[in-house]
Amino acid sequence: MYMNFIRLERVVTRGPKKQWFENISLPLPEGGKARIDAVLDKEAGETRLDLIRNAIDDEVDRREQASPRKKSAARKKPSV
Repeated sequence: MYMNFIRLERVVTRGPKKQWFENISLPLPEGGKARIDAVLDKEAGETRLDLIRNAIDDEVDRREQASPRKKSAARKKPSV
């Protein structure tokens, strides 16, 4: 009276493929979110995270160009 069970060895994923692999907690001064929201391009569907990611990317690029001896590893931009 024993039942045989078949074990499935496959990975089940849910939702879209992960696009961002690093997280950061960013405390903002009072009114910071409101200032960001005021300048978002809502017609294009821009989010706070889009603005923050672009601002960080632009600042890192600027600093890399200003100091060519401190080149960071080439980074791969995620395809959207």
